[in-house]
Amino acid sequence: HQAAGRHRRPDSFSIHTVLLTLQLAVSVGAVFCSFVMMNQIHYLFSSPDMGFAKHNRGALWVARRYDSDEGVVVDVSSVKQMLQQMPEIEDFLVDYVYPIPGGFNSTTEVKTEDIDRLKLVTARADEHYFRFMELQMVEGEFISSHDDSKMVCINETAARALGKAGRVGGTFSSLYDDGHYVVKGIVRDLSYASPTTPIQPMMFVLRRESLSGRSAFLFPFRVKEGTDRVAFNTKIMNSAWNVCSNDLNAVSVFFAEEIYDMVLRSERLLCRLL
Repeated sequence: HQAAGRHRRPDSFSIHTVLLTLQLAVSVGAVFCSFVMMNQIHYLFSSPDMGFAKHNRGALWVARRYDSDEGVVVDVSSVKQMLQQMPEIEDFLVDYVYPIPGGFNSTTEVKTEDIDRLKLVTARADEHYFRFMELQMVEGEFISSHDDSKMVCINETAARALGKAGRVGGTFSSLYDDGHYVVKGIVRDLSYASPTTPIQPMMFVLRRESLSGRSAFLFPFRVKEGTDRVAFNTKIMNSAWNVCSNDLNAVSVFFAEEIYDMVLRSERLLCRLL
């Protein structure tokens, strides 16, 4: 009779235990996911697995005003001399794109025996660029200024998309002309966009055009450790204004770490909220 009574009585203690356990599990899961997300964001921002170096890197942008005469161009030699004379700068490039989010805006469409059309993000590069960016080679070798112009490097995503043509020594052709490319090396993917943006297939080619007669240039640079960035920004801006004429007064400076900190701001705020 007692056993039957116990069987009929609602077991409120067990129900409460199940509910509390469920709440605890959900809370622990939320904390764990937040912790994982925070570590992923920190990893994406500071890890060398982003595929390129950000620390102490920045760039100077110098361009002709929109209302300037067509004959007015950027005096590259004067800007180079200015950068060489600044003790804070350890190294710099002339007219090479630094991969801030959206920084690579040139594309090339190619084809292979098995693929009719594939769009590749394209960037100019040479041995100095690869060294400056600290890009990581997965297989093969970096292209250099001594190579034939048809030699290229591609990223891991492009290698997968191109299939057998994406192997070292593989070949593929331009969709719009008779040019063809030979893969000399495969570099690690560059995670230069936000964490939620898929990595695009990419190709590095040697510079082919002249620097003369251009109306805008980007000068990526690396500053010495411990450089006061606020003071440096003021100094390099004033110096750029001084070496450029009145018609060349579109000047700006950015640091890569600050740009990526802004890119990941929404993800960090979400982590704090969670």
